Amino acid sequence: MLQKAWFVLALCCFAAVSTIAQNASTQQRRIDDYIIQGKVVLSDNRDPDLHIEVRLENSTTQVLLTTYTDSAGNFEFRNLAHGPYYVSVSVEGYETVRQSVASLGGSSVTIVLSKPAVTIKGRPTGLDADDRDIVDISQMRDSLPKKAVQDYEKAIQEKQRGKIESAMKLLEEAIRIAPNFFHAHNNLGLLYLFQKRYSDAENEFKRSHDLSP
Repeated sequence: MLQKAWFVLALCCFAAVSTIAQNASTQQRRIDDYIIQGKVVLSDNRDPDLHIEVRLENSTTQVLLTTYTDSAGNFEFRNLAHGPYYVSVSVEGYETVRQSVASLGGSSVTIVLSKPAVTIKGRPTGLDADDRDIVDISQMRDSLPKKAVQDYEKAIQEKQRGKIESAMKLLEEAIRIAPNFFHAHNNLGLLYLFQKRYSDAENEFKRSHDLSP
């Protein structure tokens, strides 16, 4: 009788250990089955070039994985452990973007590449630095209200610091003061696009185009 009891106990222990091992294995598979999907979008509405390099980094900027976009700008990282991660994209002629993302079973991220932010005094000025119609800040001061130009300059500085909300408010104020300030309209459109406010961005781009075709 005692021998039988020990046999049943041993059998139960074996079953428990097997269940724990199986659960651990299942958990491991789940941990390594996270996915990060995304899309690279160019702020000037150009179609993204084929095979834009996309890097997956950790918090210390160490590159963990690298992939490339398809013809539509889409990319994907599979079989990931729990994050967080950073997605980094560098394309010549655009600002480098490094965006945080947590891999929680199927995260999606949109990377918006904008024209380079710029500085003032003799060098290109504004978020639209590559715009062939860009004018120097000194020319803006001659043709636009002083307060509007000051808000525009502050917006550029705030954008460079990563303070997107503050930059948008400054550009909105500049446009309120000077409705025909097409550079402010264009740059505000870029920031709206970065914030995924696509309808607002389209309106600003149209207004900018109407003011300076």
